[in-house]
Amino acid sequence: MALERTLPILVLFLVGVGLKKARLLRKEDGPMLSRLILTVVLPATIIHTLSSMDISASLFLLPGAAIVVIIIFFGSSFILASLLGLQGKTRAAFLISFPTLEVSSIGYAFMTSMYGTEGLARIVLFDLGDSLVFFLLVPFLAAALGQSGRTVRMSDVFLPFVKSPVPWAYAVGIFINLFHIENTFLSSLSSALSQPLLLLVMFLIAIEFEFSFSSFSLPALAMYLKMSFGLIVGLLVSLLFGFTGIERIAVVLGSSLPAALLTIVYAKEHGLDSQFLASMLSLALPTAIGFSFILISISH
Repeated sequence: MALERTLPILVLFLVGVGLKKARLLRKEDGPMLSRLILTVVLPATIIHTLSSMDISASLFLLPGAAIVVIIIFFGSSFILASLLGLQGKTRAAFLISFPTLEVSSIGYAFMTSMYGTEGLARIVLFDLGDSLVFFLLVPFLAAALGQSGRTVRMSDVFLPFVKSPVPWAYAVGIFINLFHIENTFLSSLSSALSQPLLLLVMFLIAIEFEFSFSSFSLPALAMYLKMSFGLIVGLLVSLLFGFTGIERIAVVLGSSLPAALLTIVYAKEHGLDSQFLASMLSLALPTAIGFSFILISISH
């Protein structure tokens, strides 16, 4: 059952790789796909999922669990950076990436494939906590660690957060749900706009995938360390919050995902080692697809 539901995800990724080889998809298309996902498809998915689900008070523990996971990641990243011998801009790039999670791509895809709307709702709520910390922490940390010479201002942190449509999508979705607002047009529109999420995400991962022998060195070690550490942290946090069933799977899966793709953008903006992150993520994203399939197959 798990294979039948998750195999299409792997096939879509391979189709994307094939289209890239045929030059129908190009590396230059990545930013456009990323913007389309972040500004249209992902917000529509969040609004549609949250506005239509049955939200119980206990489910709001999921964002809290995500925040705890990221705090653990953030504190551990300084210790792990020293153990790995990272220095300078590479160390800074590692510190901004290690606490982040690529939940809205791989996590959404696998939870939707396995558990439908119910599974998607759980990972969306987990991603709420992840998104709050990401948009508030990463821009500030990247600016503080960068060599741009700029003074870090609070506006540098809150302005990108306010401008991003993702936090607003959470607010709209929860507002519609709590006040039981029914609007057929909005529901149909958000549903239609959310449909291409899986396809676009897998194509984006295929575009970003670049295999090179350098991937077997330090970036690969950092990637496997993050995913393995995340698996352990996810299990411990699930026990701490008393999660079972789909909620536990969402937390464990979300915690064991690779760093967010957007960290490369912040690394480039603030003069950090973006090549280190690109090497790590190019191998991490397809690896995470296989890892997520195994994890869900065992848990199912």
